[in-house]
Amino acid sequence: FSGSLVEQNKDLAVMFVDNHDTQVGKEQAMYSIDQWFKLPAYASILTREGKACVFYGDFYGTQTITDGYPGNCKAIKNQLEPLLYARKNYAYGEQVDYFNNSDYVGWVRKGDSAHEGSGLATLIADNNYGGSITMNVGREHAGEVWYDMTGDVKETVTIDNNGNGTFS
Repeated sequence: FSGSLVEQNKDLAVMFVDNHDTQVGKEQAMYSIDQWFKLPAYASILTREGKACVFYGDFYGTQTITDGYPGNCKAIKNQLEPLLYARKNYAYGEQVDYFNNSDYVGWVRKGDSAHEGSGLATLIADNNYGGSITMNVGREHAGEVWYDMTGDVKETVTIDNNGNGTFS
């Protein structure tokens, strides 16, 4: 995100993962990201500050002809719904990035007083080996028990008195 339009002026940028021009199956399609990377990419745009757009084909899937071209998008609606819920209900307040590890990136949104119960932590790993990052979500969350809305991590995280939690 460093040096991007999103960093410079998040009100003028719209983040997206895929669109009709990158849709698999179109003769003139630009390159689409690999299917395994779509959920981490959507987690990135849906839990960070800025405007985000979810591609219809990713949400609902496409198996029919669209604009004269066959569609071939796998629906990931069930995996996207928790991220959309998190964006709507928790993705508010100050954003703090934790980009100091080559295998993991994370960020928090500390929440704000206008959205009761808001605040979230996002952690994305580039491997399947496990690991964790301690991130500060704010002292106002001390004592809260946080959980992974995607269901990927079963263990909960208890926020300590300083607002820190260790997220896997």
